[in-house]
Amino acid sequence: MAVAGRQIDNACLGGLGNQFFPIQEMKKYWAGSGDNRFRRAVSRFLWDYDDVCASLACNIKPGGKAIFVVGRRSTGGYRLKLDEFTIDRLALRGFELVCTEEREIKMKRTPRVINRFARDKQRSSDASAQVLTMTSEIVTNIVDPEPKKAYIFQ
Repeated sequence: MAVAGRQIDNACLGGLGNQFFPIQEMKKYWAGSGDNRFRRAVSRFLWDYDDVCASLACNIKPGGKAIFVVGRRSTGGYRLKLDEFTIDRLALRGFELVCTEEREIKMKRTPRVINRFARDKQRSSDASAQVLTMTSEIVTNIVDPEPKKAYIFQ
């Protein structure tokens, strides 16, 4: 049975949650303004993603590592620095960054440049219509430096 895209979006991170990441804290990772129409979606996503980081911190074995492969994508006209958010939220929970590296996406199948207005003929000639797609990903290696540390979250 086919499911509408909006239903899938609402079931994923940043979906129909009632919790929002504080706008002032969000500014470090996303420069959109408080009246940007994407602010609520970004805020919900960051709230949910922070919850994922908290769960991971609770469940990783002592001395374990968390390795994330993340990208920075543009949302509402601004980059969402998910790599920095991940590092900061896990550091808040006692983890330390081992290393970060950026690597090129190999065998990329999507075009390097796309028209963000798709088939909208009126807007497709705008200078801002042509945008670069992601060409690299960021790998962060984060470790719990205290093997006997216990994590308690509510």
